[in-house]
Amino acid sequence: MDIFEKAKKLKSLGDEYENFLNSLLNDLFKLIPDCLALNLDDSLLPIYAVSGLKTKGLLAFPYKCRGRVGYVVIGEGGILYFEDTEGNVIELK
Repeated sequence: MDIFEKAKKLKSLGDEYENFLNSLLNDLFKLIPDCLALNLDDSLLPIYAVSGLKTKGLLAFPYKCRGRVGYVVIGEGGILYFEDTEGNVIELK
């Protein structure tokens, strides 16, 4: 595969990633409308290394819920959690 083909493939993967991410963020907003993204730029990028959180999950997004700053975590069982910066965890959905 030459450099042009690699670039085309990468662009295609990037477009697919962006579509999935936008869909997921829209779904999150519908499920937890009372939680707000902390910073639009930061919150559009999921945190893949969730190992630093108490809540085990697939992805985490920086959010503010119930007046607290932390992460909305998509758990492996499909359950949404919020973990604040002090390690307190609540189940959202």
